[in-house]
Amino acid sequence: WMGYKRAMEMNGLPINKNMCIINNDCEIKDCKCSGYMGYNQFRERLSAMNKYPTAFVCVNDSVAIDIVRHFKERGINVPEDIAITGFDDIQESAVVSPSLTTVKCYKEEMGKRTGEEMLWRINNPSRPYEIVRIITEIVFRESASNTIIL
Repeated sequence: WMGYKRAMEMNGLPINKNMCIINNDCEIKDCKCSGYMGYNQFRERLSAMNKYPTAFVCVNDSVAIDIVRHFKERGINVPEDIAITGFDDIQESAVVSPSLTTVKCYKEEMGKRTGEEMLWRINNPSRPYEIVRIITEIVFRESASNTIIL
């Protein structure tokens, strides 16, 4: 959500929160929720929307697959009527129909770098903090084939 908000703001694009599904419950102090919603919660939020955006940018592929399923159950065609994108490129994203446009992140490399940084921090506690970025790549598939990426 934060990355999406930042990208929209950096490009001068407005965010219509009425077309965003975020778990507001997790903004409550001392909330113990995981931050993710189950399929039934998504279905309720989607059903309550008066109008859909032209695309959903989902927090991960599992959520995106659930949203594709919801639209299929209602006769809404992906990507013809609405585009869906995920994030993390799980195996299911390539075999679901339509196959899911997603962002491949290198989880194994992220884990290795995290371990390396932890060990480095233990041995260098007074050194300045660093930000490490691991490259990602867009995997274009069927669920967003009509979407123009700028």
